[in-house]
Amino acid sequence: MNKKIVYIIAFVTMIIISGCSTNTTNKQYVITIDEEKVLLDEVLLYLNEIEQEFEAIGGQDIWETNFDGMTAEEVAKQRAIENVVRIKIVNDKARELGISLSEEEMKDIDRFVLEYLKEYYEEGSGDESLVKEVFKENLLVNRVYNDLTKDFEPDEKRIAQYLLEDENYKYFSSFSLEQYRVKHILLKTHEISGNNNLEPLALEIQEEAYEKALEVLEKVRLGEKFESLVLSYSQDTESIQNKGEYTFLKGEMMEAFEEAVFNLKPGEISDIVATPYGYHIIKLEEIIKPSQEAVEFFEEQIKELEEILTKNNIQMQKNEAFNKQYEEWKKEYNILINEDIWSNITVGK
Repeated sequence: MNKKIVYIIAFVTMIIISGCSTNTTNKQYVITIDEEKVLLDEVLLYLNEIEQEFEAIGGQDIWETNFDGMTAEEVAKQRAIENVVRIKIVNDKARELGISLSEEEMKDIDRFVLEYLKEYYEEGSGDESLVKEVFKENLLVNRVYNDLTKDFEPDEKRIAQYLLEDENYKYFSSFSLEQYRVKHILLKTHEISGNNNLEPLALEIQEEAYEKALEVLEKVRLGEKFESLVLSYSQDTESIQNKGEYTFLKGEMMEAFEEAVFNLKPGEISDIVATPYGYHIIKLEEIIKPSQEAVEFFEEQIKELEEILTKNNIQMQKNEAFNKQYEEWKKEYNILINEDIWSNITVGK
């Protein structure tokens, strides 16, 4: 099945399932674009779609929300008008450009419209021509978009900048698979509270912690066994049962802790390192290199992420180019809204 048609089917399905009537009971014209007049019935199809999207995000409460000085209802109605105007103008330009749907696509539309009306409406109650027109016009917009952007050349500098600004890409690009096995001694200046916040200990206790750290460091330098000093002095209850040991990847520990470790060679011991928890003395035991399989897998994941982000940015650039063309087209048309009718339409009530 044509992917474009699948997309349009999803759109119309949502309209039908949501309960918006497609009976042509609203013969009033709400938009005039040059000589073309758009029935209220058709505009309500698009408004109902937007209403469903809003409520999917924020529930019924969303209608009590303001967006930059506009109510949610005003935003939804404005977007519905903009969507309809865009579709009508692009369809008009499709005729000028000689772009049309194929016979196969038109047959698909006829078949799907009949199937949906049969499934969701009693016989004779659905407006077949209106639903068919929605299918056709939306599909034709996609056709115009694809035709105008098929030879689009993206800005490679923008792609590179997009990659640099993506937080996930930045994180994984600088990520190291090396693991660091360390042992440390902690003299606490802060305690973890019941709500997982760090609460400072009394000032005299903090001062004593630093003096004790100096004392322990001196013992280390005099050659006392590090593991014994861990058991005698460390206040890190999480690691003390494992002789003060942690194995971690870059980014898993506090910045000051990691910076001290990265400046050590295996077997070396740090000076006193201050973190929000207190004062540490750290011994780097081992740098564990990743397996070749892990490296290859990780590089593959980075490549996939880069491809996804690149495609996203190219699509963004295409959209911008097409939107720029549309805005130029729009200037050629005289667009009028029948406010006497449109102002009485409510959303979310």
